[in-house]
Order: sequence, then structure tokens, then C-alpha cells
Amino acid sequence: MTIPIIFLGSAAGNIVQYAQKNKRWQTMPKLWIDTKSTPDLEQCDCDFIAWDGNEALDLTSFTKGHSRVILVAGLSGSVGSTVNDLALQLVKQGINVRPIVIKPFAFEGQERHKITDGVIESMTQCLATLTVFDNELILKWLGNGKTLVDGFEECNRQVLEHIDALLGEGS
Repeated sequence: MTIPIIFLGSAAGNIVQYAQKNKRWQTMPKLWIDTKSTPDLEQCDCDFIAWDGNEALDLTSFTKGHSRVILVAGLSGSVGSTVNDLALQLVKQGINVRPIVIKPFAFEGQERHKITDGVIESMTQCLATLTVFDNELILKWLGNGKTLVDGFEECNRQVLEHIDALLGEGS
């Protein structure tokens, strides 16, 4: 069974690019949605939609024929924070949505965390499952010669492993 993966925002885009670099999910349908109109798609074997979050987004052509979707979103930006609305839209189409969200760093500000907490609370009330990764863990992985890049790589690796587990549930 093929399960499409939708990546929302630049943080999720980093994950899809990391997956490409590590030759993961090469035959899986992938869609990256972000405000950037021209990301480096040579780094990504996926479809791309430039979207600012203001107009309706119709994903029926991407999800047609699928009963499950994995939805990955970084919650610190404008696109990723629309994950709840997008998830509910997919649920109304009869699609089982398995969302994975990434919380912003504490230093990104209280306003972003307030929005993030609201999105997570709303999603837990409306969806059966929700997996949350916290960027603050990246800072805990640092030390002993590890750089911030190493921390992001570890976070990306853990998200990929979780997606692999979800993909395994669908087979």
C-alpha cells in the first residue's frame, strides 16, 4: 500500500530533502507545500505547491485513491501552522490523517509558542493521533563535539524513523 506524505512549511521541507539525500521513500508520492516559490527542487524528488495560506488548497488530485496520508509540519512558520485546517479538510474527505508536527525552539518567541500550543491542542481534540517532536531536543543533543547541524540531522533522522514506522503500519 502506498501512503502519500505531505510536508508543510520549510522545516518539513528540510526533512523531505534529508530523506532524498538518504534515498528514502523514492517511490512514495510526496508533496511539499511552502511559501517559497522556487525552492531547490533538485534536492527533492517531490511535487511542490507555493502557497501563502490565504486561499483554499485543494489536494484531492494528490490524495485521490488513498485512504491514509502522513502529514508533516513545522509549527513555527505561517504554512506549517495551517496543519490543523489541512488535516481537518483531509478527514472530511474520509482520509485517515497521521500528523507529525515539530515545535519551534523556545528562543523563537512566546507568540510562536502560543500559536503552536493552540494548534496542538486543537489537533488533539479533532484527530485520533498526533506525534510531536520538539526542536528543544536538538539543543540537548549538542555537546561532545556535536554541532547544531548534527542536532538537526538527528531530529530529521528521528522523524524519518517515525514516518518509516507509520508506513510499515499501512502494509
